Amino acid sequence: MKYFIVSSNKHLDLLGSKIANQIASLDVRAEFLDFEGRIVPDEAQAGDYCSSLNGPSIWPIRSFGIVKKVKRKVFEANPDVLILVGFDKRFVNVSRSARQAKIKTCLIAGSSMKTKVDGENLNLLDHSSIKFLATTPVDFDFLMSKRMNADYIGNPAVELIKEHKFEDDFSLNENEVNIAVIPGSGRKQARRAKSFIYRMIQEKQNYNWQIAVTSDSKEVFISFESLGNVCVTEVPKYDLFRNCNAAMVVSPNDSLESASLNCPQVYVHLNGGRVKQASLVNQVAKKEVIKEFSGKNCKPATVLAELDLILNDQNYCAGILADYQMVKSKIGNDRASRKAAQIIVDWLEESGSS
Repeated sequence: MKYFIVSSNKHLDLLGSKIANQIASLDVRAEFLDFEGRIVPDEAQAGDYCSSLNGPSIWPIRSFGIVKKVKRKVFEANPDVLILVGFDKRFVNVSRSARQAKIKTCLIAGSSMKTKVDGENLNLLDHSSIKFLATTPVDFDFLMSKRMNADYIGNPAVELIKEHKFEDDFSLNENEVNIAVIPGSGRKQARRAKSFIYRMIQEKQNYNWQIAVTSDSKEVFISFESLGNVCVTEVPKYDLFRNCNAAMVVSPNDSLESASLNCPQVYVHLNGGRVKQASLVNQVAKKEVIKEFSGKNCKPATVLAELDLILNDQNYCAGILADYQMVKSKIGNDRASRKAAQIIVDWLEESGSS
């Protein structure tokens, strides 16, 4: 079998890589094609397939020029299956071209596909040659309501947390209040959140603020350490969730990871406009488990008031943690990459791909 894998952004690159590794262990005939249509050598199959070889398609998939290039490369490679990791609307054009070439397509929804797809795109994707794999119960229910050929594989965050090696020597002062701030992993997200986070810190000097940064976003926040009650840290966010009293997050996936590690949180939507149920926690629960702040309601004072409530009202906090258990039960404990690989291999065998 020949597999061609493309990710919609670099954050889903790891999921694509893990799926490739799992497929290699299940299908002894597996041949992975890189972005130039070449067969990947065995040692690369066991390694970081997407990162090392499919990388040129990761970020630029958002531009029309690269979409055209991906379509052309898929035609030239003629794989048994095209695996698209993450839902980007531009993938619709790629999958349509694959269908015309009679190439089977597996589309793995990264998160919140329900909010990204419109009727026209859904009609283009509605075809028996496309297999959908959902990473949230929300997307699975949505796809099934549209009578798509879909399966639920579990959420990649569950797998990543299970594999994470928590730093035993990392600890915070239990006599102080520590708030994890997860401003997103990219520089653009960090810059968008910078002013809001600064105003929060200024208003609440008696909290210790642990701002999680990456190599891309560190320069945005490093000056905050002069405030005295701020630590700008590259400690993995999972360690912060496990050790902090509460968290402020700005992305849907981070909200689910915080819940998975039983860290009470507030969700801040900084993209402008009022949004209902932007966090994955609330989407999966189908009710308000954590407070979300957006639009006119998104002010440092209102976010801080919610953090104060979480920290000082034990019954209120206990209610959030109880709802977390319900969310985790819905998400499940499946190893997403393994389940995805098994479904893809079985699907190809059942459909008679050679």
